[in-house]
Amino acid sequence: MKKLFFLFAVAAMFCCTKANAQFTLIGYQASETSIKMWDSLSIPNIDRTKTYKFNWILVIKNSMNGAADLAAGDSLYLTMGLNGTDMIKGAVCLTNGLKLDSVSMLAISVNVPASRFVEGPYANVLSSKITGKYTNGTKTDIEDAYPFNGHFTVEFATTGIEEAYLENVRLYPNPVRNSLNIENANNLLVNIYAANGQLVKNVTANGNTTISVNDLSAGLYIVKMQSEKATRVEKIQVVR
Repeated sequence: MKKLFFLFAVAAMFCCTKANAQFTLIGYQASETSIKMWDSLSIPNIDRTKTYKFNWILVIKNSMNGAADLAAGDSLYLTMGLNGTDMIKGAVCLTNGLKLDSVSMLAISVNVPASRFVEGPYANVLSSKITGKYTNGTKTDIEDAYPFNGHFTVEFATTGIEEAYLENVRLYPNPVRNSLNIENANNLLVNIYAANGQLVKNVTANGNTTISVNDLSAGLYIVKMQSEKATRVEKIQVVR
């Protein structure tokens, strides 16, 4: 069923391309369960500090008006960009050739920092275009290739409420000798790290939670409290 849907989507998109486009490149977002056109894509809960891996299916068509069969070993030059900045710029070598008026597909994975995204409905533009071909030992620029521009939506994770909640979480005493108390916690993941970065405690805090530090040596520790959407880091001193 997924294969049929994909072939239908590809056919529908190619029906909309210009007849005089010698080559056409169209981008899709692929996942394990579905293939979506970018113009219908909405990506929620993007963390501004992270990098995300995207999988594309590039659909290449050797189209009408002066095009000829491409043999195995020939190459197509392409560019892919996000919001006006190139992400991929290079050549794709064809392993099986590409006959006139036929379609080939290529899977590409790209890591994109969240800082490259723009928040808002359809505010992001994914672009792609064939710029040239290499056949019979000669590179030829392609001027009339029809570019693909897909607009999609990104929603950044809202952290204001979560951050305010974490500010109300109370951590005491500090310095601490025997027990560290956490108040006003709500399913809060608490990791305690030694000064060398080693994880020494890992608990989930709810309500008022007490963590024994009797087994820890005297010294400085880092307490990382993490909810679903926000993180708070505190330093504590264990004394003996």
